[in-house]
Amino acid sequence: MEERTQPGDAICETDTSLHNACVVEIITLGGLDIRFRGKSLIESRSGLRRVLELLKYLIAFRNRRLLPEVIIDEMWPSCDFVDPKSVLRTQVFRLRCLIKDIVAETGCQDTPWMELNSTNGFYILEVGSRCRVDADIFEETIAYAEATEQEDVSAAISLYKKALALYQGAYMAGHVRGDWLTPIQNHYHRVYMRALFRLLELLRNANAYHEIIETCGKAFWIEPHDEALHLCFLQALTDMGDTKSALSHYSYLTSFLERELGVKPSAALRAFYRKLQQRIDESHETDLVLIKKSLIDDERAGAYRCDVDHFRSLCQVEIRRSLRTGKPVFLGMITVSGLDGSRNGKQAQTVADRITHMLSSSLRKGDVFAWWNQNQVLLLITLQDRKNVNKVGQRLHARLQEIADKENVRARLEFQPLTPEISLLVY
Repeated sequence: MEERTQPGDAICETDTSLHNACVVEIITLGGLDIRFRGKSLIESRSGLRRVLELLKYLIAFRNRRLLPEVIIDEMWPSCDFVDPKSVLRTQVFRLRCLIKDIVAETGCQDTPWMELNSTNGFYILEVGSRCRVDADIFEETIAYAEATEQEDVSAAISLYKKALALYQGAYMAGHVRGDWLTPIQNHYHRVYMRALFRLLELLRNANAYHEIIETCGKAFWIEPHDEALHLCFLQALTDMGDTKSALSHYSYLTSFLERELGVKPSAALRAFYRKLQQRIDESHETDLVLIKKSLIDDERAGAYRCDVDHFRSLCQVEIRRSLRTGKPVFLGMITVSGLDGSRNGKQAQTVADRITHMLSSSLRKGDVFAWWNQNQVLLLITLQDRKNVNKVGQRLHARLQEIADKENVRARLEFQPLTPEISLLVY
């Protein structure tokens, strides 16, 4: 067996070297694949599920001596095999056959680049220097970038970008049994996030706002829920003077986080929004036409959905308008719960989506609604005549009940006047 790759060797290789004779890529970031000259060597063997699971494990702990008992306990913790060592020996035999086949497919039998050996009661998957493991290159490139920062920031930025491009998702992403993979995935995710934010910091110091936006855009595919990443993106937009795009992204982000995670905007996000609004207010270059363009509503029919903070402001506006015009304003609330009384069921998101669609299509364009939490949505309705609230309530209750019956949940609708003339109405 040939010598293993030394630290730093992979960095010195050019990208074209990966396509030279007998140089094999082992892809682990985003899934497992073994490629030779751009072609997958294991994609057509997806039916060998248990063998490929063993291959994942051994690649993760490559070039290390592993006891059979440890492999069994970590890979199949809940499997009640009569003879687990025999099961492992069978999978090892099949994996050796697979390795032999893919090594032969590369035409490198004279200098095998991967071998599964057993010695003194241990198994060891030996991976030679002809292999380029993306996870190794990823960490080495980041280390090289960190060491280069003081001397050449531009080179460090380039290295960080090269490293981040390798991270295409969680380490060995895909179904595996046991918890052995989780700590490794967490490690590489931490390394990725640390490098990502260090790159963003260097770009910010260089006022490279376009590059920040491009970098964040790529990272959103990996980390769509990270608020700190979105804040970097929003800050770069505002630093470029593109406040309209920043407002649009803030609106998208708050709706996305509420829809996907059921969470409200954080204090940091709300603080950014206030600063953004203040910046717009203080700008002397924004004329009335641009303000109108940024504020005008879209042409979609139906009610307006907003976040809770915006809903609160609109309530204050409508109360003041009602005092002046005499038109009644009602605060409504829909509460959804399971038939057993539980307020957090598996269908919560499905029910929320259906109720959102129902409200958008059933209420008027002047009405407003906002999700207060995962199971409650608030309504703000202004009417010409307070008697019409019963018609609105009966119509919404009927459509709400259709959803409740289909999804096997309970739904309660009630209205409370924001002016004190009328008592609570429950449907």
